[in-house]
Amino acid sequence: MTFPRLNNSELERISSILGDTKNGFTGSQIARLLTLCSIPDDTSNTTKRHRLFNSFARRCNLDQNSNCVYQFIQEALQPSRWLDSPNEKEEMRRSINEVLALKGLQITKENQFEKVPEATSVSDAKRRAAELGRKLYDINAHALVRNCCTEELLANDFFHAVHEAAKSLTDRIAEQTGLSLDGAQLIERAFSVSQPAVVLNTLRTSSEQNEHRGLKEMLLGIHYSVRNVTAHEMRMKWNIDETAALNTLSIISALHKILDQCHFIRQI
Repeated sequence: MTFPRLNNSELERISSILGDTKNGFTGSQIARLLTLCSIPDDTSNTTKRHRLFNSFARRCNLDQNSNCVYQFIQEALQPSRWLDSPNEKEEMRRSINEVLALKGLQITKENQFEKVPEATSVSDAKRRAAELGRKLYDINAHALVRNCCTEELLANDFFHAVHEAAKSLTDRIAEQTGLSLDGAQLIERAFSVSQPAVVLNTLRTSSEQNEHRGLKEMLLGIHYSVRNVTAHEMRMKWNIDETAALNTLSIISALHKILDQCHFIRQI
């Protein structure tokens, strides 16, 4: 395969991903990878991303191509390096694919490069690299979860995707019961034992009433731990990655599936 030349901004982004303080490689790991790929190590800068960028740029200029960078990426994503942290590997692969999509390439889970339709913008690259939407289909997530956050998922915006999915629960309850409340007040009123607007069973026994209250508490849990947090916290203060988003969306999907089994009593 002939690899397209990476420009400086693309090299900078790849260097930042590989040298990321949280999920990237350590200084000693970078040194080892550069040696394996026969790339002279520029140790003049102690910042990992600058060190990588300078090393890549000098070798690319010398070779008049970017093959060394593709070799480095492939070596860096060798499965044996990530046996203890497969989720972090997938996060790095996804981020790198956002850049590679601009060149019409991606690196697969099998650690091979393959051609894809070339992205024409950063948003296209993000949509093509994001895999969370497909994962929701793989776990048979409820249609209301997929429908309410498809746009955000394609943009790889986990913060708003989770928020919109959490909102879909109370929106559904309000719409199907006719109650003009919202949030915790809506859930408490809809699942009142004495005058319920949503029922999962006959409420005749203590076990059935406990099941009813349990569903209410799970819905309140999503409201307080997800919807309330994301509605009142700045995005930068409520970080959520792909794995956490998928876990939360799975819980919300499960609650929608339970609501599918409920009877909604329209309130006048």
